[in-house]
Amino acid sequence: MEESINQLRAFESGYKPSDQTAEYIQDKTLLSFIGAFAVGKTTLINCISAIDDRFTDAVGFTTRPPRGDESDYRFIEHNQDNIKQIISKVQNGEFVNFFSPSDHRLCLWHRARRL
Repeated sequence: MEESINQLRAFESGYKPSDQTAEYIQDKTLLSFIGAFAVGKTTLINCISAIDDRFTDAVGFTTRPPRGDESDYRFIEHNQDNIKQIISKVQNGEFVNFFSPSDHRLCLWHRARRL
């Protein structure tokens, strides 16, 4: 599986979504709130969404296990079959963006229904 993760990492620096994915998000403004675990990212997103209906949360998916009753992601099993499917989607430009942290778990944002 290490080889597959390294293959994904090779796509990270120059990754661009496909024309179809780019077209889907062309009239949307995307904001990313990035920070360590439990620093208030979700609280910030929820507060902004509560006062301005132009903002909504785009739920991504990850191969890491959930923390408690967490629902901020769709969780998929971290196994070779899923990694191969993810590589195929990355090669086809089906993600808005993605990254693979040092613990080899994947975090990916697919084209969302609402952004």
